[in-house]
Amino acid sequence: MNPDISHREAFSAAAKNWAHFAHIHFGLMPNQTGKKTNVCQQEGEDVLMKDGFFASANQFGNWDWEQAIMAEVKNKQVLLKDYVRGFPKESDMTITSSTLKLKLPQSSKGVLLKNLYLSCDPYMRGRMSQREPYVDSFNPGSPITGYGVCKVLESGDPNFNEGDFVWGMTGWEEYTILNSTQGLFKIQHTTDIPLSYYTGILGMPGMTAYVGLYELCSPKKREYVYVSAA
Repeated sequence: MNPDISHREAFSAAAKNWAHFAHIHFGLMPNQTGKKTNVCQQEGEDVLMKDGFFASANQFGNWDWEQAIMAEVKNKQVLLKDYVRGFPKESDMTITSSTLKLKLPQSSKGVLLKNLYLSCDPYMRGRMSQREPYVDSFNPGSPITGYGVCKVLESGDPNFNEGDFVWGMTGWEEYTILNSTQGLFKIQHTTDIPLSYYTGILGMPGMTAYVGLYELCSPKKREYVYVSAA
């Protein structure tokens, strides 16, 4: 058996251990707190509350982004230590902090993002191996990347404005600077749809299921559909 192949149950168990890494709010700023919501798993909530980074979704709008935009802040990050063999473990990753100036480089056409929600998905296991999967491998010593929901703090792209909510590929960190907005989708946010849904049914996983069934499979009446565990 190939040790690099993650079984769904084992990956699910590992993902629960990463509750304080992904599918979380990275919060507002240190020492700000908020009420718990059902988005985070309990273990993740406890860890985040201890670190002072947990906040409920409706508090993101209360942060004074203009006051912070020129500030140099600590940027909490989740790094992959080294390529993973077998099932992923918490010890394969580490949490660290770097310093980041909340300002885009001059003439940048990218965006500065505040990451609000991060998604932990099965395909990410393949990116932890030193091989050539259908997507590039992660770089050991660098922040893990994955799909997330973010708020735009500054933009060099006229299609995105400060204050926009977006989803797409971002870093497992509090703030991310993207040099390109390719693959970034603007969210037409309404209060009756939680932003966290864009890490699931309204994001990449939901789009994958919809396109796979309706655009590729195109099932017809009386046909049988087989759904794998993938």
